[in-house]
Amino acid sequence: MINISETTISTKFGWLSTRIIFGAVVILILLLSVIEDGSELGRFLEASIAVLPFVALCVLAYRMQNKLSKRISVSLYLWFLLVLFNLCIVMMMYSTGFFTDISYRHKFMLIIITAMIPSVVAIVSLGIALLPLVRRLFGFASDNSPDGGVHTLAFVTVVSFTVLCFLPLLIVGEPLILLDDSSLSDSSDMMNYLSPASLLRSDVYDLCWSVMAALFAVGYGIKRNYHETLERLGFMRLSRRQVVLAFALAFGLLGVSYVWDNVIQWVWAWRSWPITDESCLELLFAPYTSLIGAVVIGVVAGVGEELSIRGILQPRLGILLPNLLFTALHAFQYNWDALLSVFLVGIVLGVIRQRMNTTASVIVHGTYNFVLIMYEVLFV
Repeated sequence: MINISETTISTKFGWLSTRIIFGAVVILILLLSVIEDGSELGRFLEASIAVLPFVALCVLAYRMQNKLSKRISVSLYLWFLLVLFNLCIVMMMYSTGFFTDISYRHKFMLIIITAMIPSVVAIVSLGIALLPLVRRLFGFASDNSPDGGVHTLAFVTVVSFTVLCFLPLLIVGEPLILLDDSSLSDSSDMMNYLSPASLLRSDVYDLCWSVMAALFAVGYGIKRNYHETLERLGFMRLSRRQVVLAFALAFGLLGVSYVWDNVIQWVWAWRSWPITDESCLELLFAPYTSLIGAVVIGVVAGVGEELSIRGILQPRLGILLPNLLFTALHAFQYNWDALLSVFLVGIVLGVIRQRMNTTASVIVHGTYNFVLIMYEVLFV
């Protein structure tokens, strides 16, 4: 039996989800109308392209998790995103000249493989998600349990994108962004069309959309109200003592990471394994080597990555699996030595999120990045 309060909540959330759909349509119309004019509004709306498909995926997952036929359509939508993501990776590889010398026949085969790889990855990920041990381990033993279907979809999404992000580094042996030195040769124009100031603004635009996406990813407007959404994300106010502790942990992490970075470099040199090209990284991060750049990269990476990885995913899937995705997202710019360091940093941030909240991990992550950039500005 449904009481009056439940009916009111259902009606309210139904109305909010309708607003979500309406808002997405408005954004799409604006995007199509101004994306080519080069204005700041156009660039702001262009930044939504990377997150709106995932917002739609999350909304569909919450609305359809208990309806088998519609959940199949959600799975097909996820497959479409995986194919699109893999296609973008292949285009990045092509832009570096990796496929320049192959024949047209092989290019056609490459297109087919581009669609096949995400299919195989998604099917294998779903198969793993259906294993009883995995379902018990990650807390989604039954699709009939609350959020059971959303848990399953989150697992498949994270595993699939983690594999697809690591795949180019496994195949090529070098980070894609650093593969073509010529694309990084002009540090004053990193993206061949963006000045450093313009690039920083683009990062801020990306952050705005990422924060919006984080709200809907945990069911805002469908399952939770605004305050419940912030609580689910772990984005809560800290006491003064906790703020001081968070900054202390950030500087402690800097010290500890300095030690393990040197250990990692020694092991890689001893084994003669390929390491990340530091000179290319300096060019890659050149637009951020200023006080404003350090602030932007601290805030953007701290808030955006922590909300996504530690805020959205960690409460569902634990520390390890989301942290693998966090590490994989850096595989386009780092080799395995730096990725191991990123993984260790992510583990520490995950423990901080678990013991305190996401706000604390945001402070630690943002301060960590800020200090690293300022060190480059002041001492290198």
